[in-house]
Order: sequence, then structure tokens, then C-alpha cells
Amino acid sequence: MRIARPLILGVAASLALPGCIFFFDLIGTPPATTTDTSPDDTSPPPPLCLQQEAVDQGQIEYLTPKVSVNPGTYAVLSDAPPPSTALPSGFARNDYYGAVDPEGPAWWGEWTYRGSVDGGFPGGFFHPLEREIRDGVIVPASTSRCGPMGFTDAGEVDVFGASFPVCAITETILSDTELTNDHVYLLGGSIRVGTGDRPLGGGPLPPRVNLAIEAGTQIYGTSGTLAALVITRGSRIQARGTAQQPIVMGALEAYPTTTYNLIFGDPTNLSSRGLWGGLVLSGRGELNTSVGSDYGEAQSPSTAAFQPRFFGGGTNEGSSGFLNYVVIAEAGALAQAQTRLDALTLEAVGSATTIDYVQMLGSDGDCLRAFGGAPKVSHLVCNGPRDDGIDLEFGFTGQIQWALVRFGTFGGQRGLESDSNPDNYVASPVTAARIANFTVLGGGPAFSETVAAVHRTGARDRVYRAAYAEGPQVFSGGCFDVDDTLADELRYVDSLFSCSPQPIHPCGDDG
Repeated sequence: MRIARPLILGVAASLALPGCIFFFDLIGTPPATTTDTSPDDTSPPPPLCLQQEAVDQGQIEYLTPKVSVNPGTYAVLSDAPPPSTALPSGFARNDYYGAVDPEGPAWWGEWTYRGSVDGGFPGGFFHPLEREIRDGVIVPASTSRCGPMGFTDAGEVDVFGASFPVCAITETILSDTELTNDHVYLLGGSIRVGTGDRPLGGGPLPPRVNLAIEAGTQIYGTSGTLAALVITRGSRIQARGTAQQPIVMGALEAYPTTTYNLIFGDPTNLSSRGLWGGLVLSGRGELNTSVGSDYGEAQSPSTAAFQPRFFGGGTNEGSSGFLNYVVIAEAGALAQAQTRLDALTLEAVGSATTIDYVQMLGSDGDCLRAFGGAPKVSHLVCNGPRDDGIDLEFGFTGQIQWALVRFGTFGGQRGLESDSNPDNYVASPVTAARIANFTVLGGGPAFSETVAAVHRTGARDRVYRAAYAEGPQVFSGGCFDVDDTLADELRYVDSLFSCSPQPIHPCGDDG
């Protein structure tokens, strides 16, 4: 039944409800003021139980229906009534909870890789390009065209019985280029598209470089290296995958020689973890942190082998291109080196950037990490990340609809982690993601505290029709946590929480 008024829950008794399922429905007008402090405040800190305060104030209210998860589609089933609040403008209409329509097929079913990845999807081994290659829909080139394309001939590699010429990409791509599916491409380091990663200085902007990628194309980072594909700001990626022929990115074992790379890995096996850097899109969007320039830009950390990137610039209207039907596997190798690379990294990309139907699996860091900007993101699949499913920071104001995060047994920290600016909670733009139809399944490793969603440092997100449900492991920190400060604008609307021993992170010293 519906709770008619906010329910004040005690830590020891009411929060510890094993197996309870929670339905959140925003009703009425929130209080005029809530706890909203920053490190500059001189007033005493509030009690550290912000997630409970959000419930008490009516920012989050709930029902308690039964819930289950369809093991074949990962649709969330419950006896809750249909969502009662209309989705805001910009979201597609629907009447269900979570990322998958219980009445329809799984939108992730025919184009995602399924193998022995921790947190993998049900069914046996499935490589989305196997049938197309074996049936001759994707045909390797009879002779290599690597040289005319500006790349190095790196021999051949067998993919499902077909021998593809391999092009090693070792230098920055400085002119418009198309990668076609009759070759396999091997990244011989951190490959940049365009030169927009240098500091802005008031002079002419670097020329735009477009990287087009044909449906069914295979791109691999050299396994165990700092390989990555970086679209610098001002340049664009046009990844034209389809449901029948997605673009596949993974890692491939190769031994570099003076003339070519000797390929000895199996490109059809995408079940490893953290073997290369991943895909980065940088833009000129808005950030609430900068390097002190007058142009609102930020700089990524660097290592001896990986040069820094500059991104940002103060306008959220630009485009870094689009990704359609792309699989990004085995990435995140640089996450532990603090280089801000995960499977897919979005750095201040503008609102004209679209990300649609992207699978990220086996990341040693996050699946998706976004710094500022305002892209439109939809139909995301995240399998078995070591860290977070979706990590939003430094003024992200984009929109996300239909995102599915599936934790495995040996990895996972947060399904959603949203921060604004840890040094100034009200720095503009404040992180204010709009998220609808979001599912987080599983609980991550038993030896580490996991939480389905954490909102910190003043994040003002609005989440609609989320479904947080446990799998083999529990979310040991509960479904929902708020740290540092509770912004007035943070909302959960029409969402299901299924966590034990508590749906809400318990009150304690860390909030």
C-alpha cells in the first residue's frame, strides 16, 4: 500500500528489512530548504545521515511491492502499479520500471558479446560478428590497403576462419579517415584523432578531424599496453554500427617488430579484463573544475608513457560525434594509473553528442565515466566492472535512458556514482543528471561494501523508474546513499529498491 506520509525509519529496526522491496514515488512539493553545505561553510556540520533525511523530507517516498528479475531478459517484474509520474520532456514514453520492457524482447539481445566475462548475460557463447563473418556478409580484403590509409601493414589475423589484413595505427590521425570492416585495426599506443587536446590560447582552433567507422569493424588495443583511442576536442567519431553488425573494440595479443606486429592472440575472445585503455571522447563542454585558464578547460593526469589531455571550453552545444551499436571489451587498463581512462570516457562532450546501444564489459575500472558536458546517452549495457557502472563528475548535466548494469561476483562498487565538485559543492554547473529506466543488478564482491547508487558533493540528479535489485551477492551498503551534502533538487521518482539487509545506507560516521 502507499505510505501516506514520510516514514521516519530507525537505524536498528526499521531499516533492517531483509528482502523488502521499495517503490519510490515523488508526491507534493519538497521543503523550501534542506541540508546543503560546502567545505567553505563555517556552521557546524549536520548529522551524517543524509540518505535518511532525503526520505524524511519527502524527496524520496516508497511502496513495498514484490519484485523479481526475468533471468532471460533482465526485465524487472513487480506487483507495483504502473509508474504514476510522467517522464520529463526529452525522454521516450514508457510505462515500466528499469531498463527492459517486461512485455517485449531484450533490446540488448542480438548485438552484445556474451562469453565468460564476470557478470555476463545468460545463454552460451555469442559473438555478434561470428555469423556475419562465417556467412560472408563481412568479407576480408584480398590485399592490404593499410599503406594508402596511412597505417602500417601488420600481417594478418584469423577471425572465425577468415584471414583479415591487420593495420597497425601508431600515429595521430590528422585527416578525415574511415575504418572499413574488411581490415582489422591494431592500436599501437594512445592514438589521438585530431590535435584538440592542447591548451586553448585564444588562437585559431585546431582543424576538425572526422573518424568514421563502418558497421562490423574490429578495433583492438595491443594487449597489456597503454593503447587507447582518443577523439580530441573539436574532432568527431562517427561509429556506424548496426544491430546486425556492431563495431567491436577489444584487446589483442601482439608482438611488435620493426616491420609489423606479429599477431598471436585470439580476437574472438573478449572475456579478459583491463588489457587496454578504452575509448575517450573529449569535447568543449562545460565543467565546474578547470586548470586555471580563462576557457573553462581541464587537464587529465599524465604518466611517463601517456601525455595529458585538455578538454572543456565552456559550451555544451557542441558534438563529439556519435556511437551506435559499439562493443567495448577488456578495457580500463589505465584506471589504476590515474589517467582517467575506463571503458568509455566522456570528457565535457556537448549535447549534440549521442551515445546509443553501447556495451562495455570486463572493465578494470568503470564502464562509463563522464566529466561534465551534456551528452544524450541511451541503451547502455555494463557487464562486470571492477569499479562503477556509471560514474558522473564535475558538472555532468546530460540525459541517460535505458541503462543496464550487471555486477559480477568478483567486481563492482557502485552501480551509479554521481559527484559534483568535492572542493566546492555549489560550483557551476552542478552535476544534475537526468536518468530514466535504469537497472542495477547484483551486489558485487562479498568482501567489499557495495551500493547500488551514491550521490555526493551536492549532486542534483533526478532519477526516474530505476530498479535496483540484488543478485548472487547483496548490496552490503544498501541501495541508496547520499554523502557530504543533500541538495534540494535530488529526487527519486517511481523507482524500485530491492536490497537487504537495508534498502537505505545505514546512518554512520561516513553518512
